[in-house]
Amino acid sequence: MCIEGGIRVRILQEAEFRKSIKGMETVPGAHFYLFFGDEDYTKLADTNAVVQAVCPDPSVRMFNETRMDALNYTPEKLMDAVMMQPVMAEHRLVILSGIYLSAMKEEELRALLSVLSQLPDYDYTVFILSVPVDGMDPGVMPTAASPRTEPRPSALLSRFAEYLTPVLFARNSPAQLASWVQRHFRSGGVQASPDFCREMVRYCGSDMFRLSSEIHKLTAYVRAAGREQATPEDLHTVAVEGTEFGAFDFSNAVMAGNTDAAFRVLEEMKVRRADPVVVFGEVSRIFCDALSVRLLSDRGLSANEIAASLKWKNAGRVAVVQRSTVRMPTERLLTAVRVCADADLTVKMGGKDYAALEQLLCSL
Repeated sequence: MCIEGGIRVRILQEAEFRKSIKGMETVPGAHFYLFFGDEDYTKLADTNAVVQAVCPDPSVRMFNETRMDALNYTPEKLMDAVMMQPVMAEHRLVILSGIYLSAMKEEELRALLSVLSQLPDYDYTVFILSVPVDGMDPGVMPTAASPRTEPRPSALLSRFAEYLTPVLFARNSPAQLASWVQRHFRSGGVQASPDFCREMVRYCGSDMFRLSSEIHKLTAYVRAAGREQATPEDLHTVAVEGTEFGAFDFSNAVMAGNTDAAFRVLEEMKVRRADPVVVFGEVSRIFCDALSVRLLSDRGLSANEIAASLKWKNAGRVAVVQRSTVRMPTERLLTAVRVCADADLTVKMGGKDYAALEQLLCSL
């Protein structure tokens, strides 16, 4: 519990929240949450766990679950979803995700907060607002490196904490990730030593979406070989090393107008079996950042002002983005972002090839 501007803000840690999920549908009281922090994979996993707890019957789940994101959210639609009565169940679940609170105008924030202020009138609704990484400035929060840091929530977080219980999804340390990797191998019927799990985190990176994908591949490979123990040879034969390099090389080639180089990077990523979902996510973020910098630059903001507006710690990052996009007109950046937005849903719903990246390249 901490106090910000005279307001008591209770911030739950993810582990504490996870323990409360089981039996949530039978526990009286408000269930209105704000998911924030650096670990989007765990936000998604806990959201799905809440769905299973609150809507255990799949035959009526479609009537008792509403999901919205930045593409289809309006305050009016959200209010309508909150007001809907549950069907053959005690609760309805409303999930709003992908909203960048830090990018909203004051009138947009007030409209959203107005809806949230009415949640207690509909206590049959379980509500989750899941903010992506960098979607808001939360203030000072505990981290894996400094777990005992006293939380000092930002003014923005405090405003939302008046209506929602904040849940912090802090980035896991390498040791925590290694333990998580081992548990997931075990659940798939494969044994992995602590040393193996630490090496996997070092080799594949700390992105939990990527690690989950590699665990599934390795589990299938080991079991198909008739074994139960994963080995370092399995890891380096099957798993893919961190893929950020491909995303940056691909995006830089596109922004420089070098189509041949972009196709070469794309072919290399295919050969290396880079996860297209991960790569597309990185590419989308790069183009969105580039467009934000361009639009703010066109408004006359300095590099320091742009960095402050985007919550970047280093203004040098702005200069790097400006140099990489100098040959790309604003219209092409807008087209790239639109193509990414149009393809995002397809990719997240199971697109396992590079069609979205090829479509992006051919459209520019």
